[in-house]
Amino acid sequence: LAGGGNRGVVWVMREGKPVRVSVITGATDGSYTEVIGGELKEGDLVITGGGPRAPDARAQQQAARVTGGGGGPRGF
Repeated sequence: LAGGGNRGVVWVMREGKPVRVSVITGATDGSYTEVIGGELKEGDLVITGGGPRAPDARAQQQAARVTGGGGGPRGF
């Protein structure tokens, strides 16, 4: 795994609209990247994937909810 400490951006849904959020990344294997800091909030719905706009049901399946607790790193 490569080290981190780099800055990045993710998009989240807030109040029904996509919002750009700055993050600080940790370890990565090129497919998954740990987020170790930044402006993500517990409960944020992170937008994943790309391409054309999906119907609501598919959009929900492609989103990952950020949760707190557990004390371990969160991989994205």
